[in-house]
Amino acid sequence: MSYKVFRDAVHNMITLHSGDDRLTTDPVDWGDSLILDLIDTPEMQRLRRIGQLGPAYRVYPSAEHSRFSHALGVLHLSKRILSHLITLEPHLFDRREIAQIKAAALLHDIGHGPYSHAFEQLHPKLPDHETWSWRIVAGDTGVGRTLRSFCHRHGLDEASFFKGLGGMLGMEPSEGVIHIGRQIISSQLDADRMDYLLRDAHFSGVSYGRFDLEWLLHSLALRSVEGIPRLCVDLSKGPAALESYLFARDDMYRQVYDHKTVRGFEVLMLHLFMAVENGWKTTGELPPGTPSEMGRFLKQLFSDTPSDLETEAYLHLDDTVVNYAIQHWLRILPETDPAWGDLRWKCALFIQRRPLYRRLYWRSVSDSDTGTTDIISDPAITDALARIVNQQGERSIPLHDITGNPLDQQAPLRQVAHVDRLERAAYSQLHYPGQQTDSITVIDATGSIGRAERFSERIRLLGSGTRHQARLFVDPRAERSVIQIIREQFTHPEWQLAEEFT
Repeated sequence: MSYKVFRDAVHNMITLHSGDDRLTTDPVDWGDSLILDLIDTPEMQRLRRIGQLGPAYRVYPSAEHSRFSHALGVLHLSKRILSHLITLEPHLFDRREIAQIKAAALLHDIGHGPYSHAFEQLHPKLPDHETWSWRIVAGDTGVGRTLRSFCHRHGLDEASFFKGLGGMLGMEPSEGVIHIGRQIISSQLDADRMDYLLRDAHFSGVSYGRFDLEWLLHSLALRSVEGIPRLCVDLSKGPAALESYLFARDDMYRQVYDHKTVRGFEVLMLHLFMAVENGWKTTGELPPGTPSEMGRFLKQLFSDTPSDLETEAYLHLDDTVVNYAIQHWLRILPETDPAWGDLRWKCALFIQRRPLYRRLYWRSVSDSDTGTTDIISDPAITDALARIVNQQGERSIPLHDITGNPLDQQAPLRQVAHVDRLERAAYSQLHYPGQQTDSITVIDATGSIGRAERFSERIRLLGSGTRHQARLFVDPRAERSVIQIIREQFTHPEWQLAEEFT
């Protein structure tokens, strides 16, 4: 027997059988040859050049891990879940289904663009990463050809194999064993989440995302609920592992993923590419020195002619291309150029990190003891501020340097101010592409089956509400002008702009 071993910072040893599949003795190893071939495709290797946490490394210096390491981690945990389920029900999965689940685990994030989730928000024409993933998996790509070759070698029906894979990735209907695979890949209890919580916590250097992985895996079970096979947690072994897992996710969102400075960098990236598009519309050209790998894709994205974005052009994009472009634009664009001066400024903010995007602060009119806050928790206030920015988005506003002196420059309001809106539910209200909200199913000590919130008071409280939160981020050169606009046009009986800003 021969094996390929990947040394991993989170799971230690990730082992794949590298010989003939027909010689494997452990059923969960069947199809590892496919996984190793997929790992070597250009599309998978591209994930080495895409950061898992987008711009979060500018806040947490060690959070520079890649989507590639996360994909391996999800594959590893999916194999562990499969092994556990096969121990419980030896004939549950056939070899094709085992290979499909492992391939879906490895490929679930293959469609991510540069800076991961932040890239999806840059333009309304951009599909989400799940859509890109399926285009890459099902298309004429290295991944697609590798999957078809595997089917041919093992006499598998290609259409059926891809249909099942699509069901596990949320792009096709799923039922039976395919639905179990879908739950392993993407649900409220999945290998994806188990890995990213542990991995992101480890590399961010925080303790929030850690939970009892071993006991949670040990507690997994399968039951039929209303005729649908469900991945469950046996709470007779103790609810603490499940509770810690759910609270770890909530804590990571509050402390890392939604960190104010991380969100500020995401808004800056949004505005930076708005400046690129604005210059394109003004001059008919992309910024001088735009890398060819990026130029082809941006011309498609900014074009007024409706057309599908090319997968091949998309696959040329990664963090290194975007970082090079931003650094190059900063170096060569004139600071006072009427078309590209604002882009150069935003490139400087992104690369040099100072000054950061500002957050406007608010205070209560009726209660002077509440202090000031940058967080807007009232959805009605968020909507009112968003309307101001959206309705006057094309309005040119004067800019000032960081000492407050007027500059001979202006910029559209939408390019210097953004209402960053978050709506987070720690548990039951979550939605996923291709499926409805679904609670975690558990089994109690008496054998009763039900939703987790019925059997755990802590989980019920965690899922009892949705966290609404927004901040108004402003380019530091536009702070004075935006403050003036808000004071003129925003009125509320309880809240107003504070005298202090950051």
